[in-house]
Amino acid sequence: MPAAEIIHSEPVLVAQTLLPVLLDFPLSPFSLRMVSGPKPERSGFIDVAAEAAIHKYEHSPLVLTSNSIMKPTHKSSGRLFAEPESVSHKLEGAYTANIDGAARGNPGPASYGVVLRHPNGKPLESLGKYIGRHTNNVAEYYALIAALDYAEANGIKRLRVLSDSQLIVNQIKGLYKVKHPDLRPLHERAKKQAASLEAFTIQYIPREENRAADAAANAALDNTGSVKPAYGSKPAPASKLAPAAGPPKLSGSAKPGLYLDDLRVGLRFTSGLYEMDEDRMKEFAAEFDPQPFHLDDAAARHTVFRGLAASGWHTAAATMRLLVMGGMPLAGGMVGLGADIVWPRPTRAGDTLRVESEIVEIVPSRSKPNQAVVTVHCITVNQDGEEVQSLTTKMIVYKRPN
Repeated sequence: MPAAEIIHSEPVLVAQTLLPVLLDFPLSPFSLRMVSGPKPERSGFIDVAAEAAIHKYEHSPLVLTSNSIMKPTHKSSGRLFAEPESVSHKLEGAYTANIDGAARGNPGPASYGVVLRHPNGKPLESLGKYIGRHTNNVAEYYALIAALDYAEANGIKRLRVLSDSQLIVNQIKGLYKVKHPDLRPLHERAKKQAASLEAFTIQYIPREENRAADAAANAALDNTGSVKPAYGSKPAPASKLAPAAGPPKLSGSAKPGLYLDDLRVGLRFTSGLYEMDEDRMKEFAAEFDPQPFHLDDAAARHTVFRGLAASGWHTAAATMRLLVMGGMPLAGGMVGLGADIVWPRPTRAGDTLRVESEIVEIVPSRSKPNQAVVTVHCITVNQDGEEVQSLTTKMIVYKRPN
């Protein structure tokens, strides 16, 4: 039986030292001697390995604090972790944020993606930002900070973060040291923000369970093409929105950065994701488009839609949101002069929308040399790639200030 000896009296540090080994060999039998004085004491640390394996394979939240670790004694059960009920209780009503970072090259062009959900699992927000040239680990931290920024801006006090980066998860938990100088300030910022919440946990999940955040990160990266980054070296803050119960509003803290100088005909953009929720479909229709096929599934079955369909204006509003939140990152905002819009098929409850946009014309102003009229063609598609909206719009775009 392999044995490890740790000479330290503080159980938190013992756990931080031991757990990475246990996670690598979760089913291996371990014995440990904890030396807290002249007389070593033994404890049932085989239970530690078993419990670590359970946490790993069930992907349950694991928080290491001095209160959640019991000092092993001859009378104790030898468990390294306290019972999970206290953590579960604190996380009741928590919002969930799936986070991911993407970098093409290490370092290379990088971005982050964040997908947030209500405590009941319903979609809340999808964020994606291009952050310049960084490593993948830096991009992962940017994603975590964006989720924490969003929580702070919206009064979210309880947050469960899911990530497929074992490095970031274990560094935030204190299990791994933060050695790289580029990660230290990001780590300190994230820890400080997390500490301000009533309850916070970060949890590892496999990559295949984090596809939505991965898609948001890669969509943000695809937006840039050969365009230089819109943001500097600091993490780009997530757009701050009002609480979910109220109407969404953009904050001035999220400043898109593409000017007329950066644009060219043929440049393409891809937005993040928006999931059409049935309850929100009906709420929107009740206020703005109160027709039976948008409000009642049974009534809608006897119409041309053959089932409940979102209002076309709801699809248009979702498209606008996706463009504003990163799908068309224009400096000064999207100032429209008019648009042509077509809905070739209805949007249904549960559809996941994204917007593919392309610049088709740039006409410089004759009287105002610092601006031009830019024509953009935007196609909104669902999760199957089916087109649900076609939008051609003209916008005023400005040159970069001197």
